[in-house]
Amino acid sequence: MSNSAYFDNQVKLFRKEFPPSDGWQIFKNESSFLFNIPDLLETAPGSIKHSEIARDVLHESICSEDKDTPAYTIKKQRWLGIYRLMWENESIAVRSLYYEDRGQYAYFLIAVKNFSVLSNFYTSLIKLDLQKGKQRKQTVVQTSTGTDITLSSTTWDNVILPPAMADDLKAGVETFFKAKEMYKQFNLPYKRGFIFSGPAGCGKTLTAKTIMATMHLPSFLVTSSPSQERTTSCIQWAFTAAARHAPAIILIEELEKLSDPAYISMVLNLMDGLSTMKGVLALATTNHPEKIDPALLLRPSRFDRVWNFPLPDLDCRLRLLKKKARGYVNDLVLEEVARQSSGFSMAYVQEIFASAISLALRDGREVTDNDLLKSVDLLKKQIKSAPRTTAEVGTAAQCLGFMPV
Repeated sequence: MSNSAYFDNQVKLFRKEFPPSDGWQIFKNESSFLFNIPDLLETAPGSIKHSEIARDVLHESICSEDKDTPAYTIKKQRWLGIYRLMWENESIAVRSLYYEDRGQYAYFLIAVKNFSVLSNFYTSLIKLDLQKGKQRKQTVVQTSTGTDITLSSTTWDNVILPPAMADDLKAGVETFFKAKEMYKQFNLPYKRGFIFSGPAGCGKTLTAKTIMATMHLPSFLVTSSPSQERTTSCIQWAFTAAARHAPAIILIEELEKLSDPAYISMVLNLMDGLSTMKGVLALATTNHPEKIDPALLLRPSRFDRVWNFPLPDLDCRLRLLKKKARGYVNDLVLEEVARQSSGFSMAYVQEIFASAISLALRDGREVTDNDLLKSVDLLKKQIKSAPRTTAEVGTAAQCLGFMPV
């Protein structure tokens, strides 16, 4: 059974269980805030009338332990089943449903007779989420699917950029969050937007992660999805959550994938929300700026600046090589490797070491200078023969919050 057919069937069953003829209103929602229901109900003893929870999962795994690479953990907190509860003396039923579509996602079906009660209940879930965020010792990037990415401590030393660019970017971020009163003094909308543009593997995402990790502010991730509803729901969720948690940061990955006019219109309207976007810094990355609507690229007060991340020059390549070599390779050899790797992205410069290790292990020996130089030649051939790809672009969808079904 397809995801769509499965969901349609579940809606029919839910309607049968909570018939509109008895005064029930049925809604659907994809917000990760609803994963907080178990925690919220712990603060309200006696509010659960009945629950049928098949699974309650809390999973955390470290995904990177390289001390020179910002480590992060993936945290998934999910429940599957139905909660039947009383809130403000009104009945609410919430059922969680999973979909398999490039990973696990959840839909929630909600039955309630008084929408204002549901609104108050949802507000309580959001407030709880804010409290949990303030208690975290590490920066957590929240997603609309309930998967949190926890960034470990990292500094700007991990970002290899031209020094003047790195200093200007860092100052631009830090001064914005210190300038609330000055924005008010000059009657400027207190919000900011940066686009990080350039070839893949040149440090755009690492820079964004470093900004979030060093600022220690609530952060929210926007990603595109093959599902129309899921993409628009994710956009709406991230901007709403950032506005409620401000000062906060939004990261939109692969902005070009939101190039459909309906998505662009939604982002523009949300970014133009002067009263709701106060204290929000919106970051966006793109490998294909030519595919982005000029309304986003060329108008200050939406995305105010476009930062170009070029392929690393000789100095940046050498700095990265020395950082990765950690003194195990002669500087003269690294200088030669840096010269021969002209045109490499940061990702390919790093791959030189991985390829050299592979060559050495194949012969059962230690890595030599020649392995590094041979790796450069192999990667040059790979870059030359690599096929060109085009960005996958999503289609339009209606903005969702609590949507009647």
